[in-house]
Amino acid sequence: MTNGAIGGLDVLEAAAQADGLDSVEITTSKEASGLIRPWMSESEAERLRGLRPEDGPLTVFEGNPAEAIEKFPANVNIAVALAWATRGLGSAAPASDSGARAASTETAPEHTDADLLGASLERVRVVLHAVAGQTQSAHRIRASGSAGEFAFDIRSTPSPENPATSGLTALSVARTLRNVLTE
Repeated sequence: MTNGAIGGLDVLEAAAQADGLDSVEITTSKEASGLIRPWMSESEAERLRGLRPEDGPLTVFEGNPAEAIEKFPANVNIAVALAWATRGLGSAAPASDSGARAASTETAPEHTDADLLGASLERVRVVLHAVAGQTQSAHRIRASGSAGEFAFDIRSTPSPENPATSGLTALSVARTLRNVLTE
């Protein structure tokens, strides 16, 4: 899996596979003008255009990744990557214990990746902030459960070709392709 603009997904995936996450949240902050979308009313768009650094962050979205990606597809694709990474496994038993896994399939139904992703898309909470004058995209990930408490803060430079996304995304995809080609 390509991590795109965020790190720490391997740790969160391991915690989710152990059924050890109860909550997952990502708060993303981006330059206000880059969050203006065609579906917004003129007053909503004008509020983002008129935002000043001294106004502080303006929350433009709160919800789950499925809703976020529909409204802000170029800005919050990492929320879907986070939901995918924290979807867990297809049964209640840990993958490392094949005997327990085999026994559990007799009593616990298997869940497909689509089922698990659907549940994760509902569980993960997304908050999107508009910040006037912010030159880097900022992502704050918080997760907790029986596996522990996890916190990741990432700031990255926007892509020169598409300021709505991180420049790290293309680098992450290239790294993933190199890894696949050398395996």
